[in-house]
Amino acid sequence: MTPECKIEEADVGVPGKTTPEMEDQVRRILEYHRKIYLGDGNAAPPPARGVVCDLDVGDAKPVAQRPRSIAPHLWTKVYELLKKLLENGLIETSTSPWASPIVIVLKKN
Repeated sequence: MTPECKIEEADVGVPGKTTPEMEDQVRRILEYHRKIYLGDGNAAPPPARGVVCDLDVGDAKPVAQRPRSIAPHLWTKVYELLKKLLENGLIETSTSPWASPIVIVLKKN
């Protein structure tokens, strides 16, 4: 988890609908699951350490798809998220001939 994630300061309530007790309960749940948050509210599963995955592709030739274009207004957000994923060891750089582009799905807020 990155240091900038401050659960105690998170805005978890809905004005007029939640009580302070409900907000405390949400914060306790967030605190319990703290290890899966990257600091800006994005959640990711913890990395599987010590797991080896070997895929037998037979005689298949590597498939490398071209990157999809990303809207300019999302560049910074995508860069920051990828940077955090790299720093937390959830992804790593690769020189594999196999490649697939990322798919960006925006949260509805």
